[in-house]
Amino acid sequence: MRKSISLALFIVIGALACTDNSSEKNYSTISGLWNCDEIDEYSALRNYIVDIDNVVNSNNIFIIVNFHNAGNDFFVRATVNEENLIISKQAIGNYLVEGTGIISPDNKRIELEYKVFQESSIRVYQCLYWR
Repeated sequence: MRKSISLALFIVIGALACTDNSSEKNYSTISGLWNCDEIDEYSALRNYIVDIDNVVNSNNIFIIVNFHNAGNDFFVRATVNEENLIISKQAIGNYLVEGTGIISPDNKRIELEYKVFQESSIRVYQCLYWR
């Protein structure tokens, strides 16, 4: 029940957050700065900024800097296949992460679910990137 309420709140906040001037801007790629609203069943909503950059000489491999609010010295690699964003299991800081997401056709939203494996626990995060 708590997870359903949290997810509903997350979606409402995400929808409200997307009502700014960015609707006037056109994006042809996911590269750039993104706002991130993130929640899991144990934490309150967190908001932070990530930077998504295309890997040189690749059309579909990106890095996400400050993933999981780990800091600007940390990033994950993500593969994009049409509207799907895939983060294969990889280390960031002291834990492993993996996840998948859906990119909106206008490149203004990414809905992401990912897992953090740390010691003996696994936490699942719902994340909305928006701009």
